[in-house]
Amino acid sequence: MADVSCQIFNSTNHLYDLLSVEGHVSIGSSIDNIRIEIIEPDERGVDELVVTGDGVANGYHNKNTINDTTLAKQLFVVIMVDLVSTQVKIAGNRVDLTKIEFTLKQHSKYLPFYAVPTRCITVAKFPLIISVKIDRQKLSSSLDVIGETQVEQEEAGKDRGFFRVLNEIGIPRAHIDRSFFAAGGSSLNALLFVAKLHQIGFNDLTVEQNGQSCDLFSEHNSELQIIPLEQVDADEARGIVIESFANLGEIDVLAHRNCPELKVEYKHQTSAVFDSFWQDFVKGGLSFGVVMNDRRLVGISLSSDLMNEPSMEVATLPPLVAPLFVMTVAGENKLLEQVRSSNVLPQSIMHNYLSAVKPDVPSEWRVSIMYFIERHVLETASAKQFQAVLAANASSVTRQICEYVLKYDFNLVIHANQQYDLADTLLFPHALDQIMTISMKLLT
Repeated sequence: MADVSCQIFNSTNHLYDLLSVEGHVSIGSSIDNIRIEIIEPDERGVDELVVTGDGVANGYHNKNTINDTTLAKQLFVVIMVDLVSTQVKIAGNRVDLTKIEFTLKQHSKYLPFYAVPTRCITVAKFPLIISVKIDRQKLSSSLDVIGETQVEQEEAGKDRGFFRVLNEIGIPRAHIDRSFFAAGGSSLNALLFVAKLHQIGFNDLTVEQNGQSCDLFSEHNSELQIIPLEQVDADEARGIVIESFANLGEIDVLAHRNCPELKVEYKHQTSAVFDSFWQDFVKGGLSFGVVMNDRRLVGISLSSDLMNEPSMEVATLPPLVAPLFVMTVAGENKLLEQVRSSNVLPQSIMHNYLSAVKPDVPSEWRVSIMYFIERHVLETASAKQFQAVLAANASSVTRQICEYVLKYDFNLVIHANQQYDLADTLLFPHALDQIMTISMKLLT
């Protein structure tokens, strides 16, 4: 089906007369077994051209009335007047130019990032084809040359990579002189931005400057409060931890494999482990909850003194939970060995056992709450005179916060598909590329 304008002629004289008018081009008549039809032609015979016949759909699906009443049954020679469609493709995305025009007229800031020009190029004139339409091939080629010249003049070395990464997270170069938020940034793509820049050599760049979060993650701080664990309802905390890990956990999915029956059992087993250690975390005085100003619980963090935490034997753990525990402990021990070999192993370490955010928290809040939790973990450890914090981060968000925002000193990546138990059997033979990071932050 073609989306073009066309005109019907009842006589060849009419056709010849119109062909003499400059700018109109005949596109001929249909080939064998193909029929050309006009849908709802106006008084000039102009409307949408439809090609039908063998190898083409017989009409609109489930719209027999339209098919019977609006499709003309005559065969005509047609003249292409213009394209009806105003759609173009930008970076593989189909964009309707009329929608952009309407949005711009409304002074809206909600255009998708791929529809916002990243730069404007001035040309002396538009190259035209014989029918006085723009020669898009020549125009595109000339713009490529002009654009490449401009980019080569403006960017060199790391600068070129910087602008490429900026564009990948949806921020146009034209917005480089704006603040990060005003340019379209958010706390989440700030993490992605820094992670990508680290990959191309900007290793010293963090989301923080001078120990401050640059307000990227503090936008909701005034609405969040820390409360000691003894003030947190155990059932509510259990619900946050279990639902968050079971439904959002990037590593926990290895235990239940998104199988409904296994997920129910996994929640049951996790709940039993949670209950067995809850009072130990309450008595330890290092754990806390995060509440909104209206006292709604939205986050939980459980920590203990690594040297004095309750023992947890693998043999006593439920079968779905045990492999995750084995992988985590093995990773933590490996990192501790690496730190010890560097001759900087702290004598007192606070172990951040887990942190979780309520699953139904809006996405624009989630990163801020997680940062709020991780920041307070460090503040608690420092206030309690610990020399370091040890954490296992299974979430990509917490991994990036620890590595690129809070600048943890040691980060060990654990690949789930490479972990074995004591019998030298793969813990997760079905694992793909899931990872967790064991991290340590030295406190001065």
